[in-house]
Amino acid sequence: MLAEHLLHTAGAIERVGSVEAGTTHSDFDPLENKRQISLSASVLPVDWKGCKVNLIDVPGYPDFIGDLHGVARVVESMIIVAEAKADLDVGFDLAWEAADAAGLGRAIFVNKLERDNADYEGLLNTLRARFGTRIVPLHLPLGKQTAFCGVVDVLTMKAYKGKDRESHAEGIPAELAAEAASLREKLIDAAAEADDDLAMKYLGGEELTAEEIYRGLKAGVQSGHIVPVLVGSAASGVGCGLLLDEIVNLLPSPVDKVHEFDGKRLEPDPNAPLVAFVFKSTADPYVGKVNYIRVFSGTLKVDDHVDNTTQEHDERVHNLYFVRGKHQEPAAAVSAGDICAAAKLQNTKTGDTLAAPKSKVVLPPVQFPEPIYRIAIRPVAKTDEDKLGPALSKLLEEDPTLRYVREAALHQEILEGMGDIHLENVIDKLKTRFGVNVTIEDAKVPYRETIRGKAQAQGRHKRQTGGKGQFGDCWIRLEPLPRGSGFEFANEVVGGAIPKNFIPAVEKGIRETMEQGFLAGYPVVDVKATVYDGSYHEV
Repeated sequence: MLAEHLLHTAGAIERVGSVEAGTTHSDFDPLENKRQISLSASVLPVDWKGCKVNLIDVPGYPDFIGDLHGVARVVESMIIVAEAKADLDVGFDLAWEAADAAGLGRAIFVNKLERDNADYEGLLNTLRARFGTRIVPLHLPLGKQTAFCGVVDVLTMKAYKGKDRESHAEGIPAELAAEAASLREKLIDAAAEADDDLAMKYLGGEELTAEEIYRGLKAGVQSGHIVPVLVGSAASGVGCGLLLDEIVNLLPSPVDKVHEFDGKRLEPDPNAPLVAFVFKSTADPYVGKVNYIRVFSGTLKVDDHVDNTTQEHDERVHNLYFVRGKHQEPAAAVSAGDICAAAKLQNTKTGDTLAAPKSKVVLPPVQFPEPIYRIAIRPVAKTDEDKLGPALSKLLEEDPTLRYVREAALHQEILEGMGDIHLENVIDKLKTRFGVNVTIEDAKVPYRETIRGKAQAQGRHKRQTGGKGQFGDCWIRLEPLPRGSGFEFANEVVGGAIPKNFIPAVEKGIRETMEQGFLAGYPVVDVKATVYDGSYHEV
C-alpha cells in the first residue's frame, strides 16, 4: 500500500486502490490479487516538485527475491521498508545485502506505526546496534501506536499531520521539542562529516543553512555513510509527502550517481552512444514478451536498429512504452536515466545489453541467487504434456531464479526455485496463463557416487572363437576430481600398446560402468580416468 499512497500523494492517481479488492496499481496480476502479496516488480513513475521519480515496487517476500537483484542493477538508491518492531524481517536483510552488492545509497522507511504493538524505539535500537552511526533519524513519530497521526521533521522542525494530500504543517508538540532538537544536532553533525567544506565551516562555529545540510546528507547517503530513517504508515498514507520530499532532496539522481561497469563510466548524456540494460522480462500468451529497460547513456528511439551486444545480434525497436503498473503510454524516445518497456524484441532477455550499432559495450549480467527448493511435476493429460515445454520455456525466460531439470535416471521432471510459494505460483501460472495442468510430486534425491582416493586396475579380455581369438590387456588409473568437475578421460598409452582405434571403446566402457555405480547403483561423478598401458594381440 505504500506505493499506492505515494502515487496518490503525487497526483498520479485519483483514488487509492485496495489490496483486498485487487485494485492497487502495483499488484495488478490476477495471481497477486489472489495471494494479496506482490509477486513481481512494477514500475510506478511519478512527478514530484518538478522531478520525474521512477519508483519500482519490489516484492518483499523472500521467495520472489529475483526481481530485487534485477532492479538493484538499474536504480541509484533503495528505500527499505521496515516494520515498527524490535526485530528485522528476512526481507529487510535481503534488501540490505542487495543494496550493498550494488553499491546503492539507501533510506529506511519505518512502517506500521499505527499498530497496537508498534515499537519504534525498539527498531531504532536494533538498527543502531547493527549499523552503528550510519543510522540517522530524520523523523519522529507524532503519537504512539494507535494514536500515531503524523510526522515530526527534525530538519525543518515542523510537525506534519494528516495523510496523503491532506498533510499540513504545524508546530512541534512541547513534549517532543527537546528530542527533536537533539536529533537535529546529530543530523547536522552527520551532514558536516560527509562534506569537508561543511565540516570546516561547522567546526569554525558557523551555522549550516538548510541547503548545506541537505547537501551534506545527500553526499553521505550516496557514499553509504548515512542511512536516513523516515517514518509513516503505508495503510493510511501518513508521511508519504515527506518521503517523496526526501527522495528528491536526499537520494541520488541519475546525474548524481554515474554508473560504472568494468571501468567504463556510463555518462547520463542523451546525446551519447546508446547503452541500455534489460532488467526484467515478462511473458504472456496474448501480449507476448515485454522487456523492461533502463537507458544509461544515449537515447532509445522507436524504429531504431540497436545491437544486443550480449547475444551478438541486431534488434529493431518496434515500440516503446512508459509504464505505470499495467498501464502503458506510447513513447517515441527514451533518454538516459529513464526506464521504459519494449515489446516484440525477438531475441532479447533479462540481463542483455542494448547498445548503439557497432558498439562493443557489454554490461555484466545480474547474478541471481541459486534455487533452494525443488518439486517434481507430472502433466495430467497428453495435451498438457504437449504444451508443458513451450510454457516452461516462456516462464524460464521471465524468471531467472526458476530452473527446470529432466532427471532421466529418476524419470522425473523437476522444478527448482526459491521456495514453496515461488513454485506454487509457477504452477498457477502454468494453469492460468497457458492452460497446462500438472500434478505435484515429491522430488526424489538424485544421489551420486564418487571416489575419495587414487587407484589403478588391470582389465583383461580373452576370448577364443571358432576362428581367430581375441586378447586384450588394459591398465587404467582413477583419481578424484573437485566437486562439480564431472568426468575426464585421458590417454597416456605410448608405442601402440593399445591400438588407437580401441581407445574410444575403453572410454565408452568406463562411461557405461560409471552410469551403473558401484556402492548403491547411482551414477559416478567427479572422476578422472586415464588409460596408460596395455597389450593386444590375436590369439
